[in-house]
Amino acid sequence: MEVNESKVLYTDETLAALHLFEAYPSCLMDFAAYTCILFMLVGIPGNLITVISLARYKKVRNATAIFIINLSFCDFLYCCINLPMSATTFWTRTWPYGAFMCQFFPFMRFSLAGVSIFTIVAITINRYIMVSHPRLYTKIYTSRNLGIIVATTWLLSFALLTPIWTESWGRFGMDPTSFCVVLPDHNGNSPKKFLFVFAFVLPFITISFCYARIFYIVRKTTAKSRGNIRKRHQPDKDDSSIATSSPDSDITSNQQPI
Repeated sequence: MEVNESKVLYTDETLAALHLFEAYPSCLMDFAAYTCILFMLVGIPGNLITVISLARYKKVRNATAIFIINLSFCDFLYCCINLPMSATTFWTRTWPYGAFMCQFFPFMRFSLAGVSIFTIVAITINRYIMVSHPRLYTKIYTSRNLGIIVATTWLLSFALLTPIWTESWGRFGMDPTSFCVVLPDHNGNSPKKFLFVFAFVLPFITISFCYARIFYIVRKTTAKSRGNIRKRHQPDKDDSSIATSSPDSDITSNQQPI
């Protein structure tokens, strides 16, 4: 049944006449539309201000700032491209943008989501190297390497979805039960499991490992520092013995005959 539905090709006219989200209550869809509008009103100026602020001031232009600029710019595009179409679709329960945009919408949606995820992974690895390998930090995060890392987050995300765009492995299209999503291709092949593993499971494992190592190193360093502080405040055994013997020696000297 899923394969047969994946072979259905919608035209601009059939898409415009298609009623979506019929299984969901109207209040829920209105809430989804209002939420998209709210995220647009906050996300567009917020991310734009972040990009401009970090780009203008050179004092804060480090590796972390570059990654945050990349993440904010990605979210800015999502707020400008995907959220307006989502809000309209949730509000009208239809797709008025045509067949091409029904392919372009999920392509941009999942590509930008991939850029965000890979950028967060890059930030996590950056924190990990700073804490675990501080001597390598300046060698790795040069201006050239930062440009390569940022470009990789974009190229990798769009490259993963290019086979779906060309319908070589899956395809973008309309699912009447939900929205414009990733569908199986005409042979019934779907890349959803691969994308789930590569774009979610592996980043999750990487982030978890890095922050676990950071926590371990920070905790170990803190415990070592506390131990050194305690040793400094404890009196030395030789000093204590000298201090103990000093009064006796004074008494002995006072008892000697003149």
